[in-house]
Amino acid sequence: LWPWVKRGVEAAGLHSTLADAQLGAFGALYCAMLFLAWRFLAHDWLPLPRRAPAAPAADRDPASAVHADWSPDPVALHHEGLALLKGQGGVLDHAAARQRFATAAALGYVPSRMSLALVQLEGQGGARDVSAGLAGLEALCAEGEPHAQYLLGNLYRLGQHVAMDLARAATLYAEAAARGMPMAPTNLGLMYLQGMGVAVDRVEACKWLS
Repeated sequence: LWPWVKRGVEAAGLHSTLADAQLGAFGALYCAMLFLAWRFLAHDWLPLPRRAPAAPAADRDPASAVHADWSPDPVALHHEGLALLKGQGGVLDHAAARQRFATAAALGYVPSRMSLALVQLEGQGGARDVSAGLAGLEALCAEGEPHAQYLLGNLYRLGQHVAMDLARAATLYAEAAARGMPMAPTNLGLMYLQGMGVAVDRVEACKWLS
């Protein structure tokens, strides 16, 4: 390429001392560019430190909340857990769902704390752990979580996983209803209507059922 450039300049009548100087500068720049291109292609020019490739998602432990290059999203983990629990997407894996709920619950995500408590109570994805499940629901109730109050009220009303306690059920329904939990007012109204855990009170029953 360089000889052709030089001949073109000479043919144009630019062969002079000044033209020779310009051609010399151009030639030096051209050679420098070729040299840099060769070094770059040889991977020998300004080598940058290379990061180790991230671990494949399958190799990550979803139950661990600490990774060098990965910060779990509790909302995403919760939805993954629900999908795995219900078999959505063609994959049914209760153990993996429970792991995801546990990870998100450890990060303080309330829906995952509730889901973890429920799978512990039912023994889904692992050993049944009634004490841990009830403790999880009780903690959420103490924080004023209406869904947990409603669910725990159901357990006490039915005597499921706990000794039946209709008075406690009515109290929990009242707390959940006061916080806007659907169905809690209906259950509480029926308890007042039938005198379950509370004295029969048709006025109070109509208040909650209306």
